[in-house]
Amino acid sequence: MNLPREVSFLCNQYLEAIKQGSVFKSQDRLKLYRAFGSSKVDEVIENEKWWITHSVADKAFGWLAILTAEKVLPIWEKYGVPEKDNQNYSYAPNKMLIVARGVLNKSIDADQAKGDLREKFYFGMSGISKYVTETVYYSMEVAYIALELAITGLEEGLIYIDIKNQNQRSEERLAFETDEDKRFLEAASNLNPIFIAQTDFAVKALIAFAAKDINEPGKWSYTRHDPNQEFVPLKNDPPKELEFWEWWLTEAIPKAWELAQQSASSSEQG
Repeated sequence: MNLPREVSFLCNQYLEAIKQGSVFKSQDRLKLYRAFGSSKVDEVIENEKWWITHSVADKAFGWLAILTAEKVLPIWEKYGVPEKDNQNYSYAPNKMLIVARGVLNKSIDADQAKGDLREKFYFGMSGISKYVTETVYYSMEVAYIALELAITGLEEGLIYIDIKNQNQRSEERLAFETDEDKRFLEAASNLNPIFIAQTDFAVKALIAFAAKDINEPGKWSYTRHDPNQEFVPLKNDPPKELEFWEWWLTEAIPKAWELAQQSASSSEQG
């Protein structure tokens, strides 16, 4: 299956605009995601287990989130906190991505996937922000978001990312010093460039990949609760920002559609 014509057109259009200095805003990504097609997520029982089924558009969206998380996984592997063996809880992004892939490939049932999302990984991530920098934390968190979107599908994901619901989600503040730095986050919202959509996996990964963070681990977490704590604003790296979006639009999205078609065919054969 080739990339849908509108998706291909939008990818080329947005990349050219980014190269010309335009901002890749949240509403642009929403338009791109909606061009994926119709969402249809169900749960069916087979062999006494509940399985999550998706449309091809849902699968493409889920695979895109997984590929995006894999892009920044090396950051966590280099700078993250080593995990101790624990059967009940985990914050390891590679383990989250194994479950996410299993959901889309129908090798992990709905009960296990939802249990891992809501308990094992959710509670496992609790408190980790105290031990890593903000950018490193996002390199882990985007894997959790990928698992969530693999379960919920495209339509639910768009509700999370939609800027109209921005004020209903937790607000995460990043301090930027210059207009050029503030421009870096305009991709997250057309309302205010310092707010990031809670579940906008692309922007979370972008910041992990392209932002310069010289703060000590945990400093960003403490400043949320103590305004007297000094926090050095993150710095934008324009070449890295372009590198990320070029990869995302020209490699990640076509690969996500390829994987979606493969997993859809495997599910039909199974």
